[in-house]
Amino acid sequence: MDNSYRCYVISLARESQKRADFFRRNSETGLRFEVFDAIDGRTLAFDEFVRNGAVKADAVGYTQGMLGCASSHRALWAEADRTQRTLLIFEDDVYCRHDIGRQIEELFSKLREWDVVLLGYNTNAVLDFTISEHCNLAGFFSNETPSVQQLEAFTKETADSVPMRLNNAFGLCSYLVSPQGAHKLLSLFPMDNRPVRIPGNKARYGREVFRCGTNDMITNTLYAQMNAYVTVPPLALPLNDQATSTTLHHDSPQERGRAVRRSAPAAETLLQRFRKLGERRSHHGSQGHAAKALVKSVARRFGYEFQKIAPPPSAALKEFINAPEAYFEADFGTAPPSKNTRATGTSPDRAQTTHSLIVEGWRLLPHSYAIVNQWQLLSLSRRTDVVLKVIDAPLCHQWWERQDGIFEPQAEQILKSIGSAAAGENADLLLRISYPLDFAPSHSRQTAVFGTSEQQTIRKDQCRDYRTYQQFQQRLGPPSGVKAVTPSRWSAEGFYKSGFRTDQVVVVPHGVDIETFHPMPDLRSSIRNKLSLVESDFVFLSVGAITPNKGIDLLLRAFAEVSRKFPQARLVLKGLNPFYQSKEHLLKIMRKLPPSDQESVIRKIRYFGNSFSNRQMALLYQVADSYVSPYRAEGFNIPVLEAAASGIPVICTDGGATDDFVTETFARKIESARRSNSVEGQEHVWLEPNIEHLIALMTSAIEDNAWCALAAKAGPQHVEANYTWDRVVATLVQELLH
Repeated sequence: MDNSYRCYVISLARESQKRADFFRRNSETGLRFEVFDAIDGRTLAFDEFVRNGAVKADAVGYTQGMLGCASSHRALWAEADRTQRTLLIFEDDVYCRHDIGRQIEELFSKLREWDVVLLGYNTNAVLDFTISEHCNLAGFFSNETPSVQQLEAFTKETADSVPMRLNNAFGLCSYLVSPQGAHKLLSLFPMDNRPVRIPGNKARYGREVFRCGTNDMITNTLYAQMNAYVTVPPLALPLNDQATSTTLHHDSPQERGRAVRRSAPAAETLLQRFRKLGERRSHHGSQGHAAKALVKSVARRFGYEFQKIAPPPSAALKEFINAPEAYFEADFGTAPPSKNTRATGTSPDRAQTTHSLIVEGWRLLPHSYAIVNQWQLLSLSRRTDVVLKVIDAPLCHQWWERQDGIFEPQAEQILKSIGSAAAGENADLLLRISYPLDFAPSHSRQTAVFGTSEQQTIRKDQCRDYRTYQQFQQRLGPPSGVKAVTPSRWSAEGFYKSGFRTDQVVVVPHGVDIETFHPMPDLRSSIRNKLSLVESDFVFLSVGAITPNKGIDLLLRAFAEVSRKFPQARLVLKGLNPFYQSKEHLLKIMRKLPPSDQESVIRKIRYFGNSFSNRQMALLYQVADSYVSPYRAEGFNIPVLEAAASGIPVICTDGGATDDFVTETFARKIESARRSNSVEGQEHVWLEPNIEHLIALMTSAIEDNAWCALAAKAGPQHVEANYTWDRVVATLVQELLH
């Protein structure tokens, strides 16, 4: 096994002093610590942990802090599994022996097959390890709560540490985890109240079977089935100060209300619960809190659930809700005909044609997959080396409707005139570009499937059938003759993690029709006038579904802050109500804003939710002074590229799909932190943009006229040189048909 490892310390960003103390007291270890910003359970509701697969909905006893801690460890296990790299993980209350680095190297020389090695453990709980095949040692420490002075003396110990087979221990303060060990540990999620047998506890507690209610308790259900070891004596010890613990406190009211034991008679259990809550009234403020929790517990036992009623909307929000859908006129002068319009569907030259292609996808839809498909079809129809036919894929949802007018009339006519493939007809290549993803081999010589994995995984709802999803869960990949086409390196990771070989994944970016999307300064004033925007207004624009991955919640919070300093700031949002219920998403975000921010933001935004033609979209970009996309997860993000082609300076998330195609000449990147969780054994990855940096970048966009002027030239030049649809399609043909 590779003995190299990365070293992480899990630390809450808000606990800056605790983090600084960790680095101070462990500075002599020689280890290169990387900070992993812990997931702050205090900021998330219990239901959010349920949705992301951290815990089951009926589990009791897990505090919010505990769930945040468990999710942080889980994210690092997912990284070890994904990168196939050993990790050394610490929590930030740990005191490390100064010789821990040398001792770890000794451990590697002594161990061949191992999954996890606990280098430290809680001293207020049982430790059980195997001495020999027929002999275990289980017991408790005489000093359960070492003082700071005792821990500082411990760091100077030099006795050699020996790895012993682990049966039971508590605490995840310091440990090594291998890639295969991380994969096994991920199977613990979602956490629940499964029974765990801890024989060493019988002497103290009179029983040895318990119900799990913490993350280190649930790991004890797995240690005996793994190649798990513990170092004796320890190489690290935690302060384990319960008074300052971030996992034992801040438990959610919802979770406290759930903690009724189903194993005891209802009346007795509820009475016990009430007494416990009464005893804790000084911590929570009053006995009224205990009474409320008791009422919630009783209600749940009879199948009812209390929910917080949202406050009534402000006058501004009411006005926004009731306002008629904003209309954006398309006719702002005569645009030159695009290359797509001038091309009338040139017939292939049979003397030169060497390839036949069938594209199975959507036409006449504003969905992103359909837009990409149609631009590609128009470019393919101009080529003389491809015989092109289409199959119209069934619509994904029954409420979707095809519509005319998305493309210019002549281009639309070309799209409609492409011949349809007969049933069972084969070709050199069948390219599928619709949803859900169908990876079944076709009658054609090759089969390729376009898809995106925004969170670097292929979800169950993305797959045509459950069997395919199971294959990807098991990392078996698709049939050998099937390839995936995806638009970014970020997105490609999801296919690799699902078992696709590198030669089965083709990364082909999206493009822009530069004769539709380009700077139109002569139309700027007239378009702004239609939207009641004056020349002195600074307009931020964002286009997308307004689903959570788009980060519009961050954008609205940042805009509220920026608009306080710059009253001339405005925000234009473009959603897509018929396909994504974008306005409903926007209303939910707005309701969560403080009332003062609601009032400020709503008065300064323009929202469009109807389907736009390409022409309308091109004109809408002319309104903007800066394009903002604080996305969490994207497969590509075409609007960023269209904004660049239109001469609009861009602010977008750093580290994601847009890294493939933006440059610093026209784009500034928002600092972000990588986040992940595991759902049914699959790691879902996203980025969390730093809102303070977003605010700073939006501020600089308003103040830095020189950058805006540079971007107005650099963006269009970059797109024309690298990302026209003809260039993109040439790459597609080269990769799949040659």
